[in-house]
Amino acid sequence: MSMKNFTRIIQKEWNMKPSRSKLWRARRLAMTEIYGDEIGQYKMIWDYANEVRTSNPGSTFYLALDEQSRFKKCYVSLDACKRGFLDGCRPVLFLDGCHIKTRYRGQLLTAVGIDPNDCIFPVAFAVVEVEDTEAWRWFLQTLKEDLGIENTYPWTVMSDKQKGLIKAVQELFPNSEHRFCVRHMWQNFQQSFRGDVLKNQLWKIARSSTVTKWEANMEEMKLLNPEAHAWLEELPPNTWVRAFQSDLPKCDVLPNNISEVFNKYILEAREFPKLSMLERIKHQLMIRHCTKLKEVEKMVGPVCPKIKKKVEKNMELAANIFADGAGEGIFAIDDGGSGIIIDLVHKSCTCRRWDLSGIPCPHACAALRGEDIDPLTVVEDHISLPLVDNQMITIFRPYKTILANILQRVTDDNHIAPYKTI
Repeated sequence: MSMKNFTRIIQKEWNMKPSRSKLWRARRLAMTEIYGDEIGQYKMIWDYANEVRTSNPGSTFYLALDEQSRFKKCYVSLDACKRGFLDGCRPVLFLDGCHIKTRYRGQLLTAVGIDPNDCIFPVAFAVVEVEDTEAWRWFLQTLKEDLGIENTYPWTVMSDKQKGLIKAVQELFPNSEHRFCVRHMWQNFQQSFRGDVLKNQLWKIARSSTVTKWEANMEEMKLLNPEAHAWLEELPPNTWVRAFQSDLPKCDVLPNNISEVFNKYILEAREFPKLSMLERIKHQLMIRHCTKLKEVEKMVGPVCPKIKKKVEKNMELAANIFADGAGEGIFAIDDGGSGIIIDLVHKSCTCRRWDLSGIPCPHACAALRGEDIDPLTVVEDHISLPLVDNQMITIFRPYKTILANILQRVTDDNHIAPYKTI
């Protein structure tokens, strides 16, 4: 519960408006009463880690302590998350970090995938004291080993420009394409260059799917504001412009919304003591997985609902496009003076929108219409419905021993203290 809502409840129930410091103390006492002593939960970590591994075989729970046996960091990845990601998601990792809002604070580092229906698929997360290069290096190294990643070339990493993250990705995913969130880039951009015109032009440049379009859109930006054009030229285009990005992952997402959706999804859990937070996140993932499993059972057709809507939209846009066949699945389109070539055999179009997303673009839909082929049947395997079935094979299993029972058997032998003294 946010402090704003807490204040409203107090004002409504008791007609009082206490100070913010009193509200913080009251909430802390309530949280202690409900979830137990925050310091005491650190003594439960070993037992909790064993319970995770026992109840969900194949899951990973790593714990690191400092020389004084104080909590330093931990890494968690449940078996259902790992198996579902490797069997049913595209080779893209969305990385982000967010604050833990408890007395001892800390940072929660997350790795999230994108499923065939363009929804979030959490993979792993870690609790660290501070977000820096060392913390990201440890998290990514552990994640890499946990997922069995040896060749980093097929993988794509997307993130904001977090402190220490760029260097860690360069070290541990040296051959991977590292993309940056365009929305956060725009936030930095608008500090110097304001206005909707420049904002829209920046997004237009980012959406450019060919080098020719990128050059034309950059020239438009130069005419609008030469300084803004110079600012953008300093950025490596392969980190934020579609025209320079690989078509291997079949993912053309520009903002890092996947991570932000997950961070918001666990917002309430980040206010709980450490183990209560981990248990709440796991419980949320279990419920979400079960809900998605029921949704999959009702799905029909070769692709997922969100992908189907995108294909249908492209089919509507293809109504005014006429493709001329050249034979062997090759089609040509005169698009305002620029020639567009579609190759149905290799699922490719020179506009690169089909190549990047795996979804037939309007040009491809026009060509498929001429061959009397349903565009839904040529969607890439990365985003097809059968992969969703693979993703849901492994389930989240409830813990046999609940948190309260673990607390009862904690002894003084578990000398683990918080990582920060206040």
